[in-house]
Amino acid sequence: MTDPNSAQALRGDPKAGRVIDEMWALDPDPAASVALWNENRRAVETGGAVVAKNAQGQPLGFYFCTPYCAIYEARRPLVIGGTPTGQEQRFTFERAAEGVCLGYPYKRESVVGNFQTGADIDYCGPD
Repeated sequence: MTDPNSAQALRGDPKAGRVIDEMWALDPDPAASVALWNENRRAVETGGAVVAKNAQGQPLGFYFCTPYCAIYEARRPLVIGGTPTGQEQRFTFERAAEGVCLGYPYKRESVVGNFQTGADIDYCGPD
C-alpha cells in the first residue's frame, strides 16, 4: 500500500514504521481495507489510473498519512470505494488509526484532491 518509490526511505523512519504497525493492529476490518486497496490496484492495472507526476515528469510522492500511498491520476472516470473520481483528478488511499484510542473512527477511504509534492509527513497515530 505504501508508495513503492518511497518505501525504502519510510522503512528508515521508526515513527512511520510504528504507525503502520498500529494501522494494521487497530484496523477493525483488514479485509475491507485490502479490498479497497485492490480497487486502487485494479484501476492502475487496467489503465484507469497512473501515478501522478509533477511538471518535471517525476512522481508526486506519497500521501502525507498512512499507509503513505502514492498519488494517482485518473485516466477515465472511476469510482473507488464509493468515491467518484473524474478523469484527470488526483486521488489516493488513506487508511489510518489516527485518534482511534481517543474515540475517533478508523479511516479507510479513497481521497480525491489537488495533491502537490512536498507535504510534511503526518504520523497519524492512534492517540
